[in-house]
Amino acid sequence: IVGLFNHFFVYNNKLKSSMNNFTFIGNVGSDPEVRQISGSDKSFVRLRVAQSYKDKTNWFTVTAFGKQAEFIDKYVKKGNKVAVQGRIELDPVDGGKGVYVDVVASQVESLTPRQEGKKEMPF
Repeated sequence: IVGLFNHFFVYNNKLKSSMNNFTFIGNVGSDPEVRQISGSDKSFVRLRVAQSYKDKTNWFTVTAFGKQAEFIDKYVKKGNKVAVQGRIELDPVDGGKGVYVDVVASQVESLTPRQEGKKEMPF
C-alpha cells in the first residue's frame, strides 16, 4: 500500500498546503454497484489489499463519480485487479466509537488483461 495521509508541505518554515492522496492496487471483492444520483453515475466497489509483509488483508470501499463510475460499471468485475488513486474520507459510526473509511476515486485503472470477446478498454 502506498498512501499519503495529510502530508504537509513546508516552504520557508511556513505551512503552505496539505494533501490527502491515497494510491493503491487491489483485487475487486464483489461486482460494483452503480446508482444514478442527480442524473450522474455513482459507483461503489470493495477492494481487497493484501499486505505482503504480514498475513493481513485490508478492505476499502471505493466510491467513484461520473466518468470513473462509468468506467467501473463497464470494465471492472469481481476478481479484477485495479489501481486506484483518490482521497480518504472518514465518517464516524456507532456514536463516534468507530470510523468508516471511504476512498473517493479520482482515477481508476484496470490491471487485468482484456479477455477475448469483451469490450475494448478505453486506454
